Amino acid sequence: MFPDANITLLADGLEFLEVFERIPNWDLVIMDLMLPGLSGLEICKKIRSQPEGVKIPIVAMTGYDTPETKERIQAAGATAYLPKPFEIQELKDVIRQIFPN
Repeated sequence: MFPDANITLLADGLEFLEVFERIPNWDLVIMDLMLPGLSGLEICKKIRSQPEGVKIPIVAMTGYDTPETKERIQAAGATAYLPKPFEIQELKDVIRQIFPN
């Protein structure tokens, strides 16, 4: 799908913020809402509060799929929302919607 992608895997919300500030030009963020250190909801808000973060697509996923959760993450600025469990094809479809070419 993206053969030249540079992928950074992080398991902690606070670590993500540190890395986010050091690495320019993010193309996509895929994150869970339940992270240690800082929740995905807070990360989404912080990304959107940065001038360079306004245009970054954010795919948020969670195992706590409720209408309230979906509304909160969309209000925080997520581009897409995936309830878990999901098939990898569903994630691919979301990414293709974000990057149609």
